[in-house]
Amino acid sequence: MVGRDKQSGAESEMGMDYKLFNSVLYENSYRWRQAHTILCSRASSGVLQNAGDVHMPCYGVYPAGMRMFLFAVACPSALWLTVVYISFRQSEVNMNEPLAAFRRTFRRAHATANRLLREQLPRDDSFLRELMLSTLRGQETADYAFVFENAFCRRDSDVSRVGRMAGAVHLLQSSAFVTDDIFDHSDLRYGHAAVHKEYGASYAIIAAELMQSAALRTISVELQLHGFPNALAVMEILNRVVLDLYVGQYLDVRHTRNLRMTRQRYNRVIALGVGFYFANLARCGALLAGKTAAEVRSLTSFGYHYGMALFISDDIVDVLDTSADTGKSSGRDLVNRRMRLPIMLALRMANSRDARLLRRFMTETSTSRGKVREAVRVIQRSGALEGCKKAAQHHVTQSISALRRLSLTLPVQRLEWLSRTLLRTQGIGQL
Repeated sequence: MVGRDKQSGAESEMGMDYKLFNSVLYENSYRWRQAHTILCSRASSGVLQNAGDVHMPCYGVYPAGMRMFLFAVACPSALWLTVVYISFRQSEVNMNEPLAAFRRTFRRAHATANRLLREQLPRDDSFLRELMLSTLRGQETADYAFVFENAFCRRDSDVSRVGRMAGAVHLLQSSAFVTDDIFDHSDLRYGHAAVHKEYGASYAIIAAELMQSAALRTISVELQLHGFPNALAVMEILNRVVLDLYVGQYLDVRHTRNLRMTRQRYNRVIALGVGFYFANLARCGALLAGKTAAEVRSLTSFGYHYGMALFISDDIVDVLDTSADTGKSSGRDLVNRRMRLPIMLALRMANSRDARLLRRFMTETSTSRGKVREAVRVIQRSGALEGCKKAAQHHVTQSISALRRLSLTLPVQRLEWLSRTLLRTQGIGQL
C-alpha cells in the first residue's frame, strides 16, 4: 500500500513579485502569455515604476489590490494592468487553496487519529500507548482521508460531519503502512525507524490490528449516532477494503521473483492494494452524503484511477532511489525482488544482454547495493521508467476525466488538483 509521503511540490508561499508572476503566467495558463508580453514591455518603458509616483493621500496604507485600483483611476491608461493584476491574484488564490485544504485535512485527520487511539487504549499501559502513538509519528500527508472528505463534501462546512470518520480512515491507511514495512523489510518510515524495527515484528502486527479495530469501531459508532444514509452498505465496503488490502499484499509476496508475471496480474495486485482502496473510500464518502448514483460512479472511478496512478508512480520512485525525499527505505521492491512494472517492462524492452542480467538479478538472493544499482541502470537504459510514467499519466488523465461529469464544486476542484500534482509531487514530473 502506498500514499503520498510528502506534500505538493508547490509548497512555497507565494507573494506578489515579478518572479512569481512570470511563473504563474507561463506554468498555469497559456491565456496569460500575451498579457505577460505586454507587462514586460510596459515595465521596460517605466509604466510600473511610475506607480509609486502617483500622489494620493494615505496611498501607502492601502492594501495592494486597492492601490492598484486607485492607480487605475488616477491613470486610466493603466486600467488594463489592474485587470491583469486582479486576475493574477485570483489565479494565485486558486493555486493555493487546494494545497491549504490538503494541509488542513492532514492536521485534522492526524490529530483525530491520535485522539482516537488515546480514547480507546488502556490508560494504565504506558508501553502500549507509546507503541500505538509511534505509528503516526513523522507523518506529513493524509491523502486517503483527503479523498474521503472531498468525495463526501459539497461545500466546506460539510467536513465537520465526517471529521472523526476521516481520522479513522487515516488510521486504516497508517495501519497498512505498518504491515507493508514488515513485508518489505523496510528500516524507515517518514524518516524514522519503522515500527517493526523499533519494537519488533510481533508488536508491529499487534499495533496494525489495533489501529484497524479502533478505526472500524469509530466509523460504526459515527454511522449509528448521526443517521447517515447507506450506513450498512458503507460498513460492508470498508470491511471489504481491509480484505482486499490483505489479499493484495498476499499476491504481491506470492509473485516475488515470478518472471512470468503478466501485466494483468500486476494490475490486479495494485488494484487490490491501492486502486480499489481509493475507489471505495471515494464511494463511501459519496454514499454517506446521499449523492446520486451517477455522482457515486464518477467519484468511485476517480478514486480507482488516482490510486492506480499513485501505485505506479511509487514503483518509479523506488527505482529512482529518492529516500531523502520520501523518508522511506529506498529500493525495497528491487531488494525484495517484487515484480513491479519497471522490472516487467525492462525485461521486455531491454537488449538481450541487459535482459539476461536483470533475469539473473531477479533470481539471486544478493541484497548488495552494487547489484541493486546495476539492476537500476538496466531499467533506466531500457526506457521502462518512461513507459511506467505513461501508464501513470494515463490513470491521472482518466481520474480527471471522471470528475468532468460532476459539478465543479470546490471539493471536486481539490480532487482534480490532487491528480494533477501527483507526478510532480512524486518527483517524476520531468522524467
